[in-house]
Amino acid sequence: MNHTWTKQQDWKAAVDDKGVDAGKYDVAEKTATKVGLKHGDAKWDVAAANDKWSVKVGGPLVKDDWKVNGSILVENKPAKSETKVEVSSSVTSPDLGGGAKVFVNVSLQSLLLSSHLLI
Repeated sequence: MNHTWTKQQDWKAAVDDKGVDAGKYDVAEKTATKVGLKHGDAKWDVAAANDKWSVKVGGPLVKDDWKVNGSILVENKPAKSETKVEVSSSVTSPDLGGGAKVFVNVSLQSLLLSSHLLI
């Protein structure tokens, strides 16, 4: 588990036409919490911040000669009304002879906005 809290301060000095201080002072606070856990073969990563949250679950799908790992990530940004979904998989073949192996990575990412789906 990990938690961070950040306070950002920004001062923009400025003087208006009459020589009066017209500077701007901005303060932003950001938080982020991450939790990682394992249940059986599945590895879970859960994160929450002041502007988004995400959940990722991954693990082995097939453990035989052909090794297949998969994961799914869901990330949501409520202020922007968008959700990102990413599904990925990796395949590793057994030795095909002479030390040759096949490695394949496949992923699909979709962005869901409040009104439509972008692939």
